[in-house]
Amino acid sequence: VPGRYLAALLGYLETVRTPAVDMALAEAGVDLAGLTQGPAVLSMAEFDELYSTIVRVTGRQELGFETGRRMSVDKHGALGQLLPRCVTLEEALLLASRHYHLITSAFFLDYRRFPDRAELAFRPGAPMSTVTLHGIEETHALGLNHLVADALAGVGGTYDTYLSMEPPPHAERYERFPNVRFHFGL
Repeated sequence: VPGRYLAALLGYLETVRTPAVDMALAEAGVDLAGLTQGPAVLSMAEFDELYSTIVRVTGRQELGFETGRRMSVDKHGALGQLLPRCVTLEEALLLASRHYHLITSAFFLDYRRFPDRAELAFRPGAPMSTVTLHGIEETHALGLNHLVADALAGVGGTYDTYLSMEPPPHAERYERFPNVRFHFGL
């Protein structure tokens, strides 16, 4: 998990910094200051330990949602610089799916076009706990929304996002996003 994605999570944790957050970071063996300085990278196992510990100790289940809200297209390194140059949304989705390994090797991104629709699917490429999987699922859903919302701006249209997880306690916050319908438990 590259540091640029940790920065979004850690940025949110700074806004809700409590003794419980500090205790979770210590229990996971993570130095917050060390992760925010320089290029940090965590293995999926290390990230899983960090994420699941923070959720367990703090009870904060909105971490994936808040991380995804902070993941604008420009946060994806070199790929983030190329995506806005794509002429169509399909061009951007094809580019992202072909080069998703530049974003993370912990997930695969599949793009498929059908006569009546297009589908984008994220598949885990590394083992992780269910808690972490659901958090990353939320991060992907909202991070993707930045790309799609930019492409639909001024054009209109809606799209659907299906999350395999049950609705989280903060599910009503998903209703605030225009042009997208979020579906849980599918």
